[in-house]
Amino acid sequence: MPLDILVNQLCFTGIEKSGSDFMIDVSNPFDNNLMVNIHYPLPEDAEIMVYDLTGKMCFDKLIPGNFCGEISIESTSWQDGIYLVRIMSGQGTESFKIIKF
Repeated sequence: MPLDILVNQLCFTGIEKSGSDFMIDVSNPFDNNLMVNIHYPLPEDAEIMVYDLTGKMCFDKLIPGNFCGEISIESTSWQDGIYLVRIMSGQGTESFKIIKF
């Protein structure tokens, strides 16, 4: 099943798989650290990628299945602007924009 994007009131962009098997929050907007919170163990491996608007990959990490916790992505060298986050797993692919200030 495809992933659904949810925006909550805490200025986080949430990705929640249908049936609440897992939920990922990404800080949006963010400054020098992009925080990714995985609230429930992932059912399988997933990959998180961040691109700038020119298509340059700024970050790529494979997250093992059953991981649950917080990932801090150091982004001090990134310019302010809009970035694209892509999360891929066997459940599908989801992409959304985030803002660095």
